[in-house]
Amino acid sequence: MDLPQYVASIVKEEWTNEVFDLELMRDGPTIGDELLNTLKLALHCVDPSPSARPEVKQILQQLEEIKPELVEVEFDDDGGKVQTNE
Repeated sequence: MDLPQYVASIVKEEWTNEVFDLELMRDGPTIGDELLNTLKLALHCVDPSPSARPEVKQILQQLEEIKPELVEVEFDDDGGKVQTNE
């Protein structure tokens, strides 16, 4: 079993305490959901089938949904990055 498969099995069995540092989990009421959603996105990014992996634009959009105040990127019609607000 490789690392992505192991982590996916942890998520499936809801044993996320095996993956996340418990100190992080104490940082706020929504941090657990944010970490889990980010982990699920990461697993999608390492899918064994390259065609099933999301494009960078999709990844950024999903990260923005997870933590909107951290990702502010705009794209032109061709998918090129046009502005980054930090």
